[in-house]
This record gives sequence, C-alpha cells and structure tokens, in this order.
Amino acid sequence: MATASKVIGVAAASISKIDGVAKASISKFVGVEMVPPFVPGSATDDNAADLTLWLDADDSAQFTTSGGTTSQATRAYYKMTDGSGTSVTDSSDTGNSRNATLTNATWDSTNKALGSYSVSLNGTSAFIDATAVVADIYNTSWTISFWYKSSATGADKELFSWTATNGTTKKVILEWDDSESALRFVTHFLGFINWPLNTNIVTRKNVQDNAWHHIAVTYDGTDIITYVDGQVDVYYDTFSDYMPAIASSDKLYFGRYDSNYLAANYDETGIWNQALTLTQVQELYNGGAPMSDVDIVKDEKLISQWSDKSGNDYHFTQSTTAQKPRLAPAAAGINSKPVVRFTEDANDTMTAAATLANIISADAYTVFIIFKGRYVTNAIDNANIRAQHPIIAETNGKWGVHWGYAANATTERHINGWHRDSDSNESLGLPVGAKTAIATYSSPHVATFYMKSSSGTQYMYLDGNTTAATQASNASVGNVSNTEGTLVLGDSSFAQYNALDGDIGEIIVYNTSLTSADIATVVTYLSDKWGITTV
Repeated sequence: MATASKVIGVAAASISKIDGVAKASISKFVGVEMVPPFVPGSATDDNAADLTLWLDADDSAQFTTSGGTTSQATRAYYKMTDGSGTSVTDSSDTGNSRNATLTNATWDSTNKALGSYSVSLNGTSAFIDATAVVADIYNTSWTISFWYKSSATGADKELFSWTATNGTTKKVILEWDDSESALRFVTHFLGFINWPLNTNIVTRKNVQDNAWHHIAVTYDGTDIITYVDGQVDVYYDTFSDYMPAIASSDKLYFGRYDSNYLAANYDETGIWNQALTLTQVQELYNGGAPMSDVDIVKDEKLISQWSDKSGNDYHFTQSTTAQKPRLAPAAAGINSKPVVRFTEDANDTMTAAATLANIISADAYTVFIIFKGRYVTNAIDNANIRAQHPIIAETNGKWGVHWGYAANATTERHINGWHRDSDSNESLGLPVGAKTAIATYSSPHVATFYMKSSSGTQYMYLDGNTTAATQASNASVGNVSNTEGTLVLGDSSFAQYNALDGDIGEIIVYNTSLTSADIATVVTYLSDKWGITTV
C-alpha cells in the first residue's frame, strides 16, 4: 500500500497531531499508511547496523552531571523602577544598599526595555553614578550587565567608564566609535591604550541603532569579554596583562567619561563580583522579564559523562572539574534545545574509552555534527595549515572535524574535515568555505564529513549543500584503522590544536559511506530537529 508523505500539503514529518490525535498513535490516515519518522538506528534507518556513535544533547537521559542549582548573587541590582528622584534603589541579593545616583537624568515610563521605567540621559550633562558598588568588585572578577538603547553618533561614546578618583584617568572603559562601527575597550596602562578587537575575529554588532540591546561585560581576572544580545562581540584573552591597578575609591559612571556625555537609555542593570558564563549571560538576555532578583541566573551543570545512544557504549567522560564542559539549557542552546558547551580558556574536553578504529573500521564513513562555533583564536600557523579547534578528533591529530581558520584566511571561519596518513602529509585537510565565510557566531549548522571508500575521496557538506561547500582530496589517505588515537571532544593533545569555543548539539557516526539519498535523510532529520535552514 502507498504511504503518505504529506497530509493536506504539509510534510508528514512536520505534523505532530492530526485532528488532535498524536501522529505516533495513528497508523493510517484516510486509509493510507503514514510514513514513520526517521530515527537513527531504528527500523526506519536503512543503515542502522552501521550506526557506531550517537551523541544527543537533547536527550537528558544521556548525561551524568553535577551542580546547576546555586544562584549567582548580585552586588548591585538596579531595577530602575523608582520612577522619581535622583536615587536608583539597589535591590541586590546581598542587600548591599549600593544605591546609584542620577545627575540631570529623567525617568522614562514609555521607552523601557523591561519593568516600568528606564533612565534617560540627555547627552549633554546627564549620567548614572554607580561608584558605591566599586568597593565590592574592584579587587576581584566582575560582571556588568545592562539593557541599553541609543542612536548617538560620533567618536568616544562611553557606555560606562571605570576611572580613577579624578574621573579622567581611564581604568576600563567600554565605548562606541563610529570610525570603527564597533564597541571597544579603552584602558590606561603605561600610557593610553585603545583595544578595538581585531575585526577579523567576529562580526560585530551595531548598538547605536536606536533599538534595545542587552550588553554584558565580564572579567575573570584574565580575559575580558563583551556580549551583545547573548553573543560574544569583543573578546580579549590575557587582558590582565594590560589591566591597570583598580582601587576601591575609583568611580563607575554610565553614560559619562570626564566631560563626555552620552544620550542613551539604561534599564535593568546588574553588577556581580564574579564573571558570569556565556550561558548565564544568555539567561539574562533570553529571560524576557526583569531579572527578578536574578533568580534565573544559576550555576551551569558540569558534565562528567555524555553517553552514546548507538548501543555501543562509546561514552565520553571527564573527571577533572576544571575541564568539564557545561550543559547549556534550552533557552541558551540551539533553537530551544540544550547543547554541550565547550570553553577554550578552560580547555574543556571529553574522552571516549575507544580509539577511532573502534568506531570507524575502514575508509568508508559518514559523520554528522550539529554545532555552533564562537570565538576562534586569531593565530594562524601557516607552516601547519591552519589554527584548529576540534569538535571531534583523535588525539594523534590524524583525523577529526574542526572549527577554525584555514591558512592565510584570517577573515574567515570554517568547518574542517581532516584525515591524513602521516605527520608530514597534512595536505588533505579540508578548509570548507575557503572562498567565503560559511559559519558565523550566532548561527548553528549541520556539517557532514564523508569518506567515499571507492575513490579515497573526502567530502565536507554544510547545511545540506553538496556542491558549493564541498572539496575533495586528490589522493588516498590509507586505512583509517591505522590511526589508533583515542577519540576526544573539544580538544586534543596534538600541538597544532587549540581547544574548542563552541557548542555541540548532536554527533552521529556511521561506519559506512552513506548514499546521497541517505545523507539527505539524516540531514533533514537533524535540520528539522534543531531548526536549521538547509539548502
């Protein structure tokens, strides 16, 4: 009997209910058999016997985790709901009573991000003075988070300034400069130093567009990061090398530096004496409501095991707390699904109790990965092809799928497939997207790494594109079973690699070369599940 692929013009795979009845319980519709959904390794999978590894972040049963319950207490929290007067009440969890003071500012009940009011600054004489909280954060890690709206143009528009008592000696300033069309840090260390981030690293966001944006700046004692609307915008590692001495008597202003004033609105401002993580910043951005005394900002769960769903028990584990990746919740993940979050600075990694040869027995395999890359170290080692950040790889550096730069491509980020037969032959790495940047920091992707045994040819596909985003090797690389390195996620001991700064949603590995039709089936399954647009 024929099967139904569409019901009233809608693809059956996208229908969850028919006339209020769950599709899974319906075997026929108007006498026609329904098409069962594709599930890896199930009866609907033509290659179920060759499914050797399946990691799925959307399946909570596959994780062993710890932590994730402690609230992150603010040192100052300005809800900006006072509505009158020159004092902004501190509603911090710690009860600091670090009230801020307004000078020439007005309360705005119509133009607000959250809650009932925002504070409006006129650009000529108004500012917010939060100096009272400096004594709580000056000698430690910190986070400053706020909602911001402005259309002011020109140079040196200081969103906030942390200065010496005289108000003019810069300590740390976050400012906008139209000449760069980007946020930048300004600090004072052995003289005056500007720190606009190398624009080769990220696509940077315009915050002077008269729209509300969530901005958070974190400093962990080493690195300083600015997030705009939940995404990394400015990232400086080892910023501590240039951080001037901070004193408890320093000033902290919003909308002012010295005699410069910024026309802007501020709302929902929180200050912590610790560096929030990306997930916690995204919780603030995605909350869609006032911080509610920041009860929504929690510790993330640390992952000690990510279990293999294929039935082969190729589980990935990490016992060292400092290197455990984090389980980012749905609100901070990919299209409302959780992800496993790896951080480069922490060298987060997980190791399988298996070698590559346990999972892939010959030069015939197909690997699918749901990922979202973030910051990539701007360090190109031309002698060694590229700066690579492993998503999944084996420790000897002879095989893997990586997020990084291709050689001499400092303006581009790539998803790379890598399979080589010796340490001296690295020409078979695949810098997919060598002509155009194919991945951004805000967009998730589905990547397919494919080895066709009959020709010894490698392919890398992105988001279902099997033509423009494909490159093939021109030589056989030898049997993959000769590469005996242990499989890892997020890092590798191989000297050329840097740890991953990015998210992994799902990894599926087949120990065979799938047909084009079967590849398309798996890509459709993953793209539908994770909400990724494919070609």
